[in-house]
Amino acid sequence: MRGPTKGVGRFGKNRFLILLLSGAIFTGGCGSVNFSYGNPVTGNAGSENPLDNYESVEDFEKDLEEKILEEELKQEAEELLSDVPDGELATTGNKKVDGYKVGIAGGEYDLRSSGKELIGEMVKNGMIVLDASGITQKLFDENGDLSDIMFINPGTEQEGYNEKGHPEKYFNGDDLKKEYQGKVIYADIRDIEDRPASSCNLFFDFLDHYGNDPTKFKTPDGYTEKSSSKDLNDKTWLQMGPWAPQIANCDTKYGSLFVDGEQVDLSVYRNRVDQLMKEHEFESLVDLTKYMLEDLASKGATANGRYLYGTFTAYELDNPSPSALAAIDTEEHKNCAALNLALCDAYEKMDAGEVENITTYSLGWSSEGKKPATLYMTVITPDN
Repeated sequence: MRGPTKGVGRFGKNRFLILLLSGAIFTGGCGSVNFSYGNPVTGNAGSENPLDNYESVEDFEKDLEEKILEEELKQEAEELLSDVPDGELATTGNKKVDGYKVGIAGGEYDLRSSGKELIGEMVKNGMIVLDASGITQKLFDENGDLSDIMFINPGTEQEGYNEKGHPEKYFNGDDLKKEYQGKVIYADIRDIEDRPASSCNLFFDFLDHYGNDPTKFKTPDGYTEKSSSKDLNDKTWLQMGPWAPQIANCDTKYGSLFVDGEQVDLSVYRNRVDQLMKEHEFESLVDLTKYMLEDLASKGATANGRYLYGTFTAYELDNPSPSALAAIDTEEHKNCAALNLALCDAYEKMDAGEVENITTYSLGWSSEGKKPATLYMTVITPDN
């Protein structure tokens, strides 16, 4: 977003413009700028001297300053949205990036598949897909359904389990067989409340809990477990801080969004957050969050941790604690608000039958040691 003129703050710049416009008015008008307000006491609208329409010069300057600020805000908004047709998502337009394709553990997957199809394909490719929503961590089968096979020690001797209580197919004692190391992923499929859509959530740790090989991946825009946060494109990846999904062992987290195979330009939505702050004169992100919650609720958004981020899912906003305020009033939470704006635009299009795939990505890094990046992704598709 365009900043204030160097060396002159917004107030100083407006005062300068007021002086210029005042001078123009007194020397014969000011072109296309039209200020025709009647004096609230005398009602002399249309007077040749504009000051006759005000109680004082101060009132005139205040009104003029407000009009200048309003025009500036309109101009900034027009500039931000100039390349985005009305009602359309702001995307990068990068046709070289196929947002439908993601690489996981050596395989490539088409995200136009349903959650069950996606998980079933992973299992067919030799991956171990665990139920992230259950305590027993049951395994998904080749149909994308939950099986009766439990990955952790079932507590009793059962056929198909070794003496350590692990599935014989995958383990030698307590050790995961080499061919399965780096191929363990966690998943859950669920309906999105109040939306005609379902989600498939996929994630894994830096290293398997059962082996020393990292789970390899490749995002549609080319980032892998070897990438650094410094590599990320700042238009399409925003730092989310604690507001990204709770990837284990991560201190640094970034988020990105793809809609029907196109990557969303999140910098546009980040600018919109700043625009909302200015337009409504919000003093803190708590005020912005309250406003957005009402707006998003009117669009049918579901406020839970899987589909919206930040204080849209946590904290008491009417009386936030000092620690909550410190966490909310951050650049990371502005980025969270930006991702929510983009996400809800995409939701509206999916509800209208105009979008068939929404995928969010979160990449995380630990500050402790040189560990690979880890990935959390959510694939959202309409219910069949």
